[in-house]
Amino acid sequence: MAVYRDRRVPIPDITGITINRGDNNRVLYVLSAPYDNKVGYTRPKRITIGYVCEDDTTTMYPTNKYKTIFPAKWEKSFNETPLPIIKKMGMNVLGQAANMSCGIGDVVCEAFGNSAGKKMLDYALYSILYHSDVSSQFEARMSHQILYSGKAYSDSSYSDLFERGLTKDQILAFKKKWAMQCKKDGVDGVWLCIDGSNDDCESEGVELAEKGHAKSKRNVEIVSFTYAVTPGGKPVTFDVYLVALKFSCRLPLPVGRTPSVTADAVTPPTHTGTGSEREAEKRACPSPPSWRGASEGGGGSSPSG
Repeated sequence: MAVYRDRRVPIPDITGITINRGDNNRVLYVLSAPYDNKVGYTRPKRITIGYVCEDDTTTMYPTNKYKTIFPAKWEKSFNETPLPIIKKMGMNVLGQAANMSCGIGDVVCEAFGNSAGKKMLDYALYSILYHSDVSSQFEARMSHQILYSGKAYSDSSYSDLFERGLTKDQILAFKKKWAMQCKKDGVDGVWLCIDGSNDDCESEGVELAEKGHAKSKRNVEIVSFTYAVTPGGKPVTFDVYLVALKFSCRLPLPVGRTPSVTADAVTPPTHTGTGSEREAEKRACPSPPSWRGASEGGGGSSPSG
């Protein structure tokens, strides 16, 4: 790794920067922090972007990785545009292949508009590649990729898109279009999955969050969501609920039964009664041999169709 000892740059004042004092004051930047399900925490992947200057702890000698990851900062410091880098096309090809197979890219752009749709598709590729939904890392990680949008947008741009740029009507339109596309492709039934029931809401000011029977047993606001997939795992639709989900059973659920294919088409039954009441509802469910229950605070899946 090349180190430019004849040049100095300010140490970036951004999230993900650490200094290893025991290793020649190496300045590290977190490229990604995938969650490890086996150990129960994230494993940050760091890269060296510089070494702290001996006479000024606010500056560093940059490495070639700094030049690659922060080309705008490099150009600002030295009035020198870094040489063009080789763009990677693998993820874009993957996205194109997925769209040719099922039309998901076309549906997204039709529902949300071409500009917002392309940004969302780029974010989907980012999530697939890095197993992450942390938008603050998007610009640095995806700058080397060939993207639908033509550029890697900033964290603030995505925050604005997800917080204010998508309307409920657009989301509903997407659900309709995609469910109808699935029906056109031969899907005639789905599995309802409610493993996301009664989860702690980590964000503030969420309209759909309310107090309930949290899985964590904490007195916090929670959200519940359900999603529907084909027996082969293809996602069909989803929804988020104001109420806590406590119970599920097997229901006949033909895709496209209603124009919206949302609440009344893919909403599993909810129940907050006693054990005997639950048993009565369990007996009322059709095809009980395939039934899987979800007790209070738990999750489960139920086949449908």
